[in-house]
Amino acid sequence: MHTKFDLRIRRLIVISLFVFLMFEFTTFGANETKEVIPPHYLVKLNFQNSKEEIRNFNFGKYDVVEISWKKNYAILHLQEQEYYDLLFEGWNLEIIMTPTELSTITIDPEYLRPEEVEQLLENYANNYPEICMRVSLGQTWEGRDIWAVKISDNVTEEEDEPEILFNGMHHAREVMSPEVPVDIIDYLCTNYGTDPQVTQWVDNWQIWVVPMVNPDGNAYCWDYYSMWRKNRRDNGNGSYGVDLNRNYPFLWNYCGGSSGIPSENTYRGPSPASEPETQAMIGLANAHHFVFDISYHSYSELVIYPYGCSGVYTPDHQAISSVGMTMASLIERDNGQMGYTPGTPWELLYAVDGDDIAWHYGVRGTFAYVIELNSSAQGFQPPYSWRDSTVERNRPAWQYLLNRINGPSIQGHVLDACTGNPLEAEISLQEVNFELGESARTSDPNYGRFTWIVVPGTYHITFTKDGYYPVTMEVNVEMKRILGISI
Repeated sequence: MHTKFDLRIRRLIVISLFVFLMFEFTTFGANETKEVIPPHYLVKLNFQNSKEEIRNFNFGKYDVVEISWKKNYAILHLQEQEYYDLLFEGWNLEIIMTPTELSTITIDPEYLRPEEVEQLLENYANNYPEICMRVSLGQTWEGRDIWAVKISDNVTEEEDEPEILFNGMHHAREVMSPEVPVDIIDYLCTNYGTDPQVTQWVDNWQIWVVPMVNPDGNAYCWDYYSMWRKNRRDNGNGSYGVDLNRNYPFLWNYCGGSSGIPSENTYRGPSPASEPETQAMIGLANAHHFVFDISYHSYSELVIYPYGCSGVYTPDHQAISSVGMTMASLIERDNGQMGYTPGTPWELLYAVDGDDIAWHYGVRGTFAYVIELNSSAQGFQPPYSWRDSTVERNRPAWQYLLNRINGPSIQGHVLDACTGNPLEAEISLQEVNFELGESARTSDPNYGRFTWIVVPGTYHITFTKDGYYPVTMEVNVEMKRILGISI
């Protein structure tokens, strides 16, 4: 039977029991090798003084389950040594779950395992071959394929159309996070040809969905330890795993928002983009010009947009936050109230670096978001009975993004004035200044297509390419503004 941990607060265990548990270790199988995982505690860290105490705490090195800025506490999933280090530093810790209790948590068997995701995507591709195609993006450390599907009317062709990406499960234990991407696939495939809006999306956009970025880690959750977060890299020192959402190369190890210690749960990896799962997602994004991306996580009922480092906003903050706030307002919470909470990681939670949404924005110009599904009452692994209501409540957000491509933006094509051939030109807005090493925005090399999401206003856009005279235009945007640029 599925056992869901709750957040009931336990009294501190007596010192003699602490000493006993210091010598308790649990051995799990890791394929054909054996791994000894130190005992973990689920604890409530109570901050006594002020919000400033929370802001100054080094969350980057810890596996943070939940933060309440209103009630001045954090829930942490700590290795034994981390627990004792904080305890001896004088922090006020309350045990929620002991190592023994954590080791007994099981996942509701109706959630999707990696092999079930693989089969499910094959079924959609076989049943809807005209609009759905399954693609392997690469393989994991343990040899599993990282599967994606593309949904579009001429699915085997690369067309001159805007593109959008949805993905789930960077973190292995977040079992609800693949369910929304799978629901996106199902909704689009089963309603195409009968629902005019769905038909319009599929006919006019190219939609990519990656339900499970981290299949190795998820398999380990099922077989050995349900609270596993990372992938399954053998770190060579007796520890395993990299936090994939700290491994992206843009702002990697930039602001203390990750750990450099391999045994810790927020380990960023030995180098930027060291992991095959990260490389697979980067390869997909580099091959396409995604306008939007949603990365599904759990939990906390949040809509998060970059950047993750404290005090830092993207140069497109007004537009990227406007889209994020609208999405958040459309999602019903588990308690029936409307509206997830929008903001950057450092505003809502803690500093983060090496995360995927910062990379998508900083390198590819994609407006990228994390949606944290479900409330603290449901946690990482709610009963499967929550699945249908969760995916249904999240439909308005991803559907809004598919429609927002036609909202306020500057779009068009860059062409050679003599030949009419498409050009991959650099594009800049005078009103948007990059200061953190962001890559230059470019038009698509195959079609010259570009899309820049904005809020209504007046902009000065410049197109440059070696061997051509630059072109600058003043553009007034109320809704979508389409330009044909010849240089």
